Amino acid sequence: MGNRARGIPAEQFPGRHPTLDGCQLAVLGRFRILADRVVQRPEPPRDVVGLAAEVRSHSGRLAAIEAVWDGDTSGPFVCLVAVHDDPPADQELALIPHGGDIRLLNGALPPWPEAVEADRTGRALAAMSGAPFHFASPETPDDLAP
Repeated sequence: MGNRARGIPAEQFPGRHPTLDGCQLAVLGRFRILADRVVQRPEPPRDVVGLAAEVRSHSGRLAAIEAVWDGDTSGPFVCLVAVHDDPPADQELALIPHGGDIRLLNGALPPWPEAVEADRTGRALAAMSGAPFHFASPETPDDLAP
């Protein structure tokens, strides 16, 4: 294993500029070295009963349950949100990821499993809460959909 794969900083190689691959190997090496110190938090459960309790804990009046696309460097995901009025507030209930952008390259999409889960969970939660459900773009990621 080379020095970069062990997580040795590029500064220790004067006159050489690391490549993107070299940087990724350095980060991977650091992660391996520090792995026992990293605390992995489990993903919170996305069961409808638990989410309904979370919605009821909010002081505002529930106006709707919405599913909206968002994303980061890992890829797209769906946010399940309770929209309250009186006073107005958006309560983030769950982030639903199901893999990264690599799925686009290997032909694994569509359907988008995060959209399927968000639609199913959101509709059940809305029915349980007596609120309407809105998902503007269930077929494809669109973080600009109304």
